[in-house]
Order: sequence, then C-alpha cells, then structure tokens
Amino acid sequence: MNGTIAPQRNQSNSPVNATKADENRSTIRRAHSSEALLALLDLPIAFHRAFVKIGGGVTAGLMLSQAHYWSKNKTAKQRGGWFYKSQSDWEEETGLTRREQETARKHLRAKHLLEERIGTLPGKSHNGDGRVLWFKVNTKKLNDALEALIEPEGVIGESVSEMVKG
Repeated sequence: MNGTIAPQRNQSNSPVNATKADENRSTIRRAHSSEALLALLDLPIAFHRAFVKIGGGVTAGLMLSQAHYWSKNKTAKQRGGWFYKSQSDWEEETGLTRREQETARKHLRAKHLLEERIGTLPGKSHNGDGRVLWFKVNTKKLNDALEALIEPEGVIGESVSEMVKG
C-alpha cells in the first residue's frame, strides 16, 4: 500500500441491509404519520347541524357555528360579543376558502344573524394598518330562528316532538 486508504465496501447494498433500511424508513414514516394525524385531529370545531337550516347551507352553518363559539369567548363577552377574525384565521379554523367565507357571510348578514364592522386593533391587521374585521352573532335573531325550528310546524319540529315524548 502506498499510504492511501482503500475505500471500504458499502454494506448497504446487500439485500439484508437494504431490507433493514426500508423497514427503518417505513417505521419513521409511520411514526411521523401518526404524529401528523394526531396533530390534525387535535383541534376539532363544533358544528351545529341546526345552523345549516338557519344559515342557509352547510358553509353558512359552519361559519355560524364557529362564530357562535367565538362569541362566547371571555374576551368577546367583554367586548359585547364582538370578536375579530382574519380571512386566514377562518380558513385555518374551518377550511372555508375566501370565496366560501364571503358567500357564507353574505347569507348570514342577509338573515341578520351575523354583524360585521371594520375596526382597529394595532398589530393584528393583515396589511399592517391596524384595521381588522370584527364579527358579532345577533343572538336575538339566532334564538328566534332556533325557536322556530322547535315549533311543531318547524323543520325539525317532528323530530324534537318525538324526542320529548320519549
């Protein structure tokens, strides 16, 4: 030998080592996948089925369900029921796209179930000017709509009547 070190043979090409490596990669993927799945399932949101009829569709029902949740938040209660959400907040929480959000908001505003106003909150705006969109559920209109569903001639009145009879 002339002072050079001979390269060692790469043992990973052997069938036994290749199989072991594949098993290790598969185990890592499964572990990572399990963690990712658990993370995806970690933040469920409440969806009130009755809000579909009240809001005028599934997307409006989903948005109303989430708005109802946030309107009961301690901070929102201190603000008279008002809370703020960006478009990306809504999408992250509900999965609704910008267009779906706009359509749902349009339906909810038309039914006077959701109020909106542009206000300020330094450091929270999308474009840095401090302006944010505030939301408030009109609880009177919502309660009236829920009561209408319970009435015998209401949409789910028969189901509720049967449940009450036992």
